[in-house]
Amino acid sequence: MKNISHFVNFKAASTSVLQWITSISKITEAKSAFCDTQLKQNAKEKQLNLVAETDSSEVYSKQTNLTTLLPELLQGNFSNQIHYPIFNAQEILKSENNFKQVLDTQLIILNCSYIDDKGIKLDTLTSKIINKAKCPILFLPDDVQEPKQLKNVVYCTDIRFTEVRFIRAFGQVAKHLNCDLTLAHASDSGIPDLDIEYGKQLYKDCFAGRISDCKMNLENLRRLDIQKYPDLIHEYLLGDVYSMINKNHLLKDGDYLESVAIKLARIAKKPILVINN
Repeated sequence: MKNISHFVNFKAASTSVLQWITSISKITEAKSAFCDTQLKQNAKEKQLNLVAETDSSEVYSKQTNLTTLLPELLQGNFSNQIHYPIFNAQEILKSENNFKQVLDTQLIILNCSYIDDKGIKLDTLTSKIINKAKCPILFLPDDVQEPKQLKNVVYCTDIRFTEVRFIRAFGQVAKHLNCDLTLAHASDSGIPDLDIEYGKQLYKDCFAGRISDCKMNLENLRRLDIQKYPDLIHEYLLGDVYSMINKNHLLKDGDYLESVAIKLARIAKKPILVINN
């Protein structure tokens, strides 16, 4: 992975969020662009907005030490990895060129507030990012657990109606994170009532034999069990990241992002990986 764009509140982000950013950056060895999502800026940050508007790597290279503007926990971890930093997301919203620049990346990491019963509440910035993003987005809620060794990205879906392109996209992210991909088949009855051999063959023909980016596993769930016992489902799946497909490209301020993945991630305090349809 070459580039990652981070949207994070430099002053309010939790320690665990910053640890996730550091961990993923080390695993992927990607160049990083940072956007500070705080509303208020100090004089130094305002001055650097002028630098960002020049859109010139030569100008950036003349700055003394850009890492000093990062949260203290990140300083020292990104000395050679900062690429075209833009220091205030509110300025990005005013400049379509800067917005396109920071979204021209392979992964977006987005620090969000706590997930409530409805899901992830979006604001003007996050909704615009999701609507426009052509790459995967990893949401890091403020209360996300500290990162451990990543083992498993989980995608809950009905494999009878799942497109290979989505599995391939999740598989590529899992590959970059050095972990496995688990397809958690979720239907009203589960595979056994359809015919367990049919389910295994469907998985083998459509996915296991066509996705080579990472190791894949199949787990079988009943949709009703997910709704009734999501905490037990997480204990069974043990996902380090829960993933979902977003089909709504007209999201706006105040809307909610909802899915089974978000419910499981909320219970487990894990990141959510989102890929647009």
